[in-house]
Amino acid sequence: MRFGSSKQKNVPASSKNFHILNNQGQELWIAEDASSLTCCYGTFKVNIKDLSNTQIILLKSGFNCCLEKLEVYASDSLFIGTAQEINSIVFPKFSVLDQHGKKLFQIKQKGMCGANLFQITKLSNNEVIGNIQIIFNYVYEYEVKNAMSIRFPLNLEVDEKALLIGASFLVGLEKFLS
Repeated sequence: MRFGSSKQKNVPASSKNFHILNNQGQELWIAEDASSLTCCYGTFKVNIKDLSNTQIILLKSGFNCCLEKLEVYASDSLFIGTAQEINSIVFPKFSVLDQHGKKLFQIKQKGMCGANLFQITKLSNNEVIGNIQIIFNYVYEYEVKNAMSIRFPLNLEVDEKALLIGASFLVGLEKFLS
């Protein structure tokens, strides 16, 4: 999947939106940034909707200069888990937890400081299953944008896929803010 920032015609000009594409470049969903951030405080909120404008995933968190934990919901009310940053001096690391707090995945930066590739490891068998890549200056609809790409197996549970999509927003936000 690939995420690219853009503006939609039917969304207010102050909103930032992201197109979520499959690996063939076809648009699957639109993620609308509905955050209310002032300076370093506020609420981080992203509504991920299908092309018929039905909300399928909600990402939200309180915000205090460093977004360290992101809650992931199916639709608007079913809590399915969290993605959170793990304090690390050398490389950024993130954990993905289910609704009971069980760690499912670990995401860590691959390479030296400033690298744009993050490896996803499934903790049940310690297997690398995919990655998140930050892509600067990606061309989408004739405009240069920043983008993210996430790869994971299709046979994951639906909740696991939603959690990894949420985690990719946390990783991307962390990378774009740094």
